[in-house]
Amino acid sequence: MLSYRAESALFNLLPEFYANANKDGRQLLKEIFTSGADFIPDYQKQTLTVRLHSLSTPRANLAVKKLCEILNQTNTRFPYTNLKLFYDSVAF
Repeated sequence: MLSYRAESALFNLLPEFYANANKDGRQLLKEIFTSGADFIPDYQKQTLTVRLHSLSTPRANLAVKKLCEILNQTNTRFPYTNLKLFYDSVAF
């Protein structure tokens, strides 16, 4: 249930910048969740960068860029650490 709620929260952000989000937004999220990512800790800056690999289309990569911008504004800390999560994409 927790995973579904997290997915739904991301899905609800998509219509702001992703055309046809209601039609294929969950498919986009599935592609993001199943694609590769690198985790890069920086203990000096106290950050953990999650660098997402490129997706199948430029349109999907633009959506990832927007989602990363939104998620970076939350200033979320990785659980049980003092590392701030920073989301990025290799596509840009």
